Amino acid sequence: MDMVHAKRTVLAVDDEQQALDYLIRRIKAREDLSLVLATTDGELAKSYVEQYTVDIVIVDLDLRTIEGYDIMRVLDKHTQIIVCTASATEGSYAIDEGAVEFLSKPFGTERFNRAVDRAIGQLQLLEQRPPTKREEIVVLPNADRSAIYRIRWDEIVYIRSYGKVTMVFRNDGRVFRCGYMLRKMEEMMPASFLRIHRSFLLNINEIEYYSHRLPRRQVYVKRAYQTYWRDEKDPETKGELNGALPVGDTYHERLAAELER
Repeated sequence: MDMVHAKRTVLAVDDEQQALDYLIRRIKAREDLSLVLATTDGELAKSYVEQYTVDIVIVDLDLRTIEGYDIMRVLDKHTQIIVCTASATEGSYAIDEGAVEFLSKPFGTERFNRAVDRAIGQLQLLEQRPPTKREEIVVLPNADRSAIYRIRWDEIVYIRSYGKVTMVFRNDGRVFRCGYMLRKMEEMMPASFLRIHRSFLLNINEIEYYSHRLPRRQVYVKRAYQTYWRDEKDPETKGELNGALPVGDTYHERLAAELER
């Protein structure tokens, strides 16, 4: 095993205690992994990754209270996802949704280690890869993946994860329902976009001002857009408080640094 890097942090969640205990043993058997949380509570796992960055998340797709996809949606592009599932078809779909590997239950030690090695390999690539030039146009599938659309990045004001779809808010007021998760969008986005919250990506060129006083940090988009998405009863926009978007504590410093350049 590669011991050059510090131990990789791992979170494991499975609502069956026996399956979780098996994962714990496999994780602890590797000297290059550090288990930060193992739980049968999907909501607890989701709350943890909303506050802390984890290198690898091993998640069962079929949890009692929430779906594994609900946890996957709040992870950033750094975190590598390994899903556990009884269905190879579902596992293949999870790969399309951003997982690096899937484990079909029941699985053995060798298969587990292969999946973890692949996740660590992807982490190393991310750490070594130089910044790449992003295209001006992004090709996105609609929510049911029945069609694909070409959208210019500079037409996008912000992007929000909402339920099982991602909403793309455009500077002409249109809202595009996208079939990609937010972490997939983050992998493609140009340098002019930042993640400001677990549920939001923002085009920093479209910022009017940033109010960073606690307890509520908010960034305001330009006034021209502030009347577009303010209907609190709209299930798609959920009313962004007249153009105010939340800023998570873990994203505050980077946003402030970008605005001060």
